[in-house]
Formats: sequence, C-alpha cells, structure tokens
Amino acid sequence: MYKAILFDLDGTLTDSGEGIMKSVQYALEKIGHPEPVLDNLKVFVGPPLIPQMMRYAGIDEETARLAVQYYRERYVPIGIYENKLYPGIRSMLEELYFKGYMLGVASSKPEPFVKKILEHFEILQYFTVVVGSALDGTRSAKSEVVEEALLRLGLENDREAVVLVGDKNYDVYGARTAGLECLGVTFGYGSLEELEEAAPLRIVSSPEEITGFFRRTPLRKQGMTNRIWRVFYPIALHFGVQWISMVLFLTFAGGTVYRHTVLLTGLSGVITAIPCYFWYRQDQRKREYGRLVPDPAGSRLSAGTAFSLLVFGASLSLAGNMLLSLIMQLLPPAWNDNALAGVERGQSFWWLLLWLGIAAPIAEEMIFRWLVYLRIRDHFPVWTSILITSALFGIYHMNVPQGLYAFLLGFFFAWALEMTGNIWASALLHCGANIFSLAVQELGRFAGEDNATVMILNMLILAAVVLGITTLIVVSISLKQRGLDRGYRAL
Repeated sequence: MYKAILFDLDGTLTDSGEGIMKSVQYALEKIGHPEPVLDNLKVFVGPPLIPQMMRYAGIDEETARLAVQYYRERYVPIGIYENKLYPGIRSMLEELYFKGYMLGVASSKPEPFVKKILEHFEILQYFTVVVGSALDGTRSAKSEVVEEALLRLGLENDREAVVLVGDKNYDVYGARTAGLECLGVTFGYGSLEELEEAAPLRIVSSPEEITGFFRRTPLRKQGMTNRIWRVFYPIALHFGVQWISMVLFLTFAGGTVYRHTVLLTGLSGVITAIPCYFWYRQDQRKREYGRLVPDPAGSRLSAGTAFSLLVFGASLSLAGNMLLSLIMQLLPPAWNDNALAGVERGQSFWWLLLWLGIAAPIAEEMIFRWLVYLRIRDHFPVWTSILITSALFGIYHMNVPQGLYAFLLGFFFAWALEMTGNIWASALLHCGANIFSLAVQELGRFAGEDNATVMILNMLILAAVVLGITTLIVVSISLKQRGLDRGYRAL
C-alpha cells in the first residue's frame, strides 16, 4: 500500500530538454565533437551525463568529466532556466500532497540543481525529500538515487509502500533494481516503445492519469480468486443467515414461517449488517492506510440533502414500478410472480415500515454498496462497477419482477454513493423507495372505492414525481460540476 511517491525530474515534472540539449551541444563543441542537430541530443535528458557522454561521443571518462564541466558552464547560468513545468503538474502535486502522500524527487541531475529548479517553479514545498547525484558524479545511477531517497524517507524496509514515476526505461529499470514499482509517463522524453519493453506497472499519458492511478485503492494487487471471494462472501453470508433463521423458526415455531417472512427478512438483515459494517471499516482502514482515498472522515449530508434523497428514492420507486409494469407485459405470465405482495398481505403498516422500509434496505446497502460495490470499484471504473453491482443485486432477489426492479434502482443507489461521497446516500435512496412503495400500498388499501381518497392518492403520487424530477435535475447539475471522479474520495 503506497505511502510515498518518488518523481523523476527531467521529462516527468519539467520539460527541461531545451536547456539540457543546448548545454550538451555547447560541451560537445568545446571538446571537439560538435553535434549540429539539436534533436539528436534528446538522449541526454534523464540519464547521468558522464556515462552518456562516453557512449554518445566515444570518449574516455576523463574527457567526459571535462565535457560535463563545459556543460555546467552554460547550464548553471542559462540552461537551468530553459525549462518549464508540464501542464497539470502543479495541480497533480497539490492533490497528492493533500491526500497525505510523502512526495520525493529522485533525479540523476546534481542535487543542488534539482532544488534550484524546484524553487524556481515554486513546487519545492510539496516534497519531503529531494535527492540527486553528487556534483562529483557519484550516486548518479537511478537505483542509487532511489536508495538514498528511501533511506531519507525511512522506508528502506518498506519498499512496497513506494512507487517511482519516470519517463524513460532508465527509470523503470532503476526502480526495479531498487525493488520498487514504476509508472511510466509518455509525455516525457522516453518513447512508448521503450516503456512497453521495460514493462512498468502502468503507462500513463498525463499528470491527470497519474492522479487517477493513485485514486485507486491498493486492494488492486489482490489475485483474481481473492477478488471474487471478497465480492461474494457478504452476499453468501446474508443468504446463509436467512436460511438458518428460517430453519430455526420452523424448528421452534412450526409451519408459520411464511407469515413471519417480513420479520425474518428484517432480523436476518440486522444480523448480517453487524459483520458487514465491521468489514466495511476494515476495508476503509486499508484504503486510508494506502493514502489512496482522501478525506477519510467522509462528507456530511445536510438535512435538506437527506430529505431530497428520500424524495428522490420515492420517485425512483414510482418510476421503477411503472417501467416494470410495461416490461412485465412483454414477459410470460409465469414470470410475473410477485411473492413479496403475498407475505406483506395482512401485516401492520408500521411493522412493514420498520423491517422492510428501514432495517432491510440499510442492511442491503451495507452488503451491496458499502462492500460489494466498493470492492468491485477497487478494480474497475465507476460505470462498470455500477452495472456489475446492479446485476448482482437483481439476481440476489431470485424473482423476475423484484430482480428487474432491484437492478433498475440498484443502478441509482450505487450512483448516489459514488457521486455524493457518502455511504448513507444510497441507504437514504433505498429507504425512500421502500417507504414510498409501502405507503402507496397502504393508502391504496385504505382508499378502497372512495373516489376522494383515490384522488388524494393520485395527487401524492404526482407530487412525488414532480419533486423527484426536480431533485434529479438539481443533484445532476451539482454533481456534474464536481465531476464523477470526486465522489469516491470521501467514501
């Protein structure tokens, strides 16, 4: 789980090619190996200068050291400022810094020059350590620089917690030698081909993609079997608790289990919710430890937002039932088996409200959104995770009408959790949907043939639709301004 991020400088944080290449061109001219084509000197951006001078010009070490002296004659007063930050670097550093990562620079450039460049661009304050080569040419290999950075960070015995970001295969190999993973960036001076051949952990094409990578959780490192197990065992536990409770009830209460399905559903949900909440907090600690989910305290929901979510949930319930009615007309009659209506018949409204309107939906959200969705989200993009979770939520109901209804609403439950950055958003939507369905059924039974009551019921339904649509528009505009990737930060 990552605690620290080391960045290469040239070609990763700054576009320093012009100053380096012109200074190398000046040095080569001085030692009698002129290079008129400036672009040919891109190979000097990144690697240590002395061995690169020897390879490029075919000179011995002594002559290469002289060339480096000439290089610095131009680079220190002029070339160091022929440089610029890549677009998006400053905001990337700011976000990673405020997430709590320890940031560092590990460059083969002499350390005094590295610090001078960072000060020039006013980004030195983001870095816990800044490590470069020595002025005498020692500690110039990337692996040596990384080792020094690990030592200064105190992470030499925790290398899995550190990752290097660089633009050339030289960075990838140096990180690997030091026992680190590496992200390769394509906006620097290394080619895509050389990066692919070096096989870093990930190849990214912009600073925004670097930030996006670190928004993901460290749980991505798990094997496929463990990933699948983590998704399915909360669901399996809920099924197990339900079956065990039914068997126990049959054993001690005889053949009355059908009449008490509502109670058993609610109780099994409450029992399952206890370990599910513990597992959610355990997952969260892992995410927070990796510094990959910022703002671990979460975002608060105001009373107005909570009420709006309840109303939105009621509107979703109405829309879902209307759409489901249309779909069911296209399906075989045998599939239209709504067993839930049977178990609710004859039950007290307040009894149904307690168990099916509050207890059961909160428990299901703990299972399917707080655990299943977020665990899938550890490895997949937002919309893929939402679709997979919604499908599992529908299958879980083991009934065609309820399954379709659950799939449709489950999509919005996960969307609300992702976009608001608060786990209770999905629970409020779910509770709002269930409470509204129960209330409509109760009002329908109460209305009977009373036209006035039926009219009031229709007006309430219409009001729910209007409020729901209004809420959806307001929330969508607000969330669009925030951006889809921001919601996950507070979970």
